[in-house]
Amino acid sequence: MHSLGFISKDAVEKARSQVAHLISGKESEIYFTSCASEANNFAMKGVAEASRQKGNHIIISEIEHFSVLYAARRLGQQGFEITLLLLTVTAWLQPGDVEKAIKGNTILVSIQHANPEIGTIQPIERIARICRGKTSPFIPMPLAPQESYR
Repeated sequence: MHSLGFISKDAVEKARSQVAHLISGKESEIYFTSCASEANNFAMKGVAEASRQKGNHIIISEIEHFSVLYAARRLGQQGFEITLLLLTVTAWLQPGDVEKAIKGNTILVSIQHANPEIGTIQPIERIARICRGKTSPFIPMPLAPQESYR
């Protein structure tokens, strides 16, 4: 309850409104997180819990950000089925492998778009088309900013 707090709150709410407008969303649907790890956890666990009645199968790749791998492990301990997709020798994910892994109870596919350690960029557009065709939610995990600038 001080002037700097009010100014900060107003700035955050203005940003929330602007982001909602840019993506034709609602302000109540916009959440800001402190880092990529928090956002990844929030997305993975949120989609899993919200979709539990539709299914329990989650697909990720073996080179996901640690926060995604950890969230998937925790979800696996809670009864979710986790499919870990293996990559080629050159660290590429084959879109066909994603398609083969999707089942009737798949509720989430999470693939890191660009890997900061090895530099591969996955074919996200093709993977997203496959997921949309099979009605599986797809979260393209971006490069985690805190790792890329250290």
